[in-house]
Order: sequence, then C-alpha cells, then structure tokens
Amino acid sequence: MQQLGLKFLTANFRSDRGEIDLVFRDEDCLVFAEVKTRSSEDWTRPAAAVDARKRRLLSQTALDYLKLLKNPTVKIRFDIVEVLLRD
Repeated sequence: MQQLGLKFLTANFRSDRGEIDLVFRDEDCLVFAEVKTRSSEDWTRPAAAVDARKRRLLSQTALDYLKLLKNPTVKIRFDIVEVLLRD
C-alpha cells in the first residue's frame, strides 16, 4: 500500500469495540484496512470473511480512532487487503 503512495500511520489499532489492522493516509483521506489471509481460494475469497458484523465493528472502531484525533474533518474509507499464501 505504501508503494501505491499511501502513508502508513499505525497497525493493530485497538479500542473496546474491536481492532483495525492498518491505518494509512491517502492524501486527504484516512484509510482503515482490514487484512485477510488465506492459504487457498478453494472455498471463498478472503474478503468474504468481512461480514456485516465485522463491518459494523470496523466502523465503530474507526470512530474511536477519529475521537483520539479530536474528530477531524476528513474523508475516510475502508479497504480489504487480501493475502493469498502459496506453497
């Protein structure tokens, strides 16, 4: 993601409501990234593990992160990073 021009801010941000794997800045946007790793795609893509419950927890945890920054006026987005392991 850094090779794409994003600036790394933090990893494994935790609040009482959950955890966000990675946080980046992409110009005027904060990017909250969830990383999902699988050894194969035999059943489903890794991103399929981010269901409605997980999306809600990510959103709530992102709000906690923004509160720590005193709620800046900033764009936000959520990315899912899929990692497929090979032998």
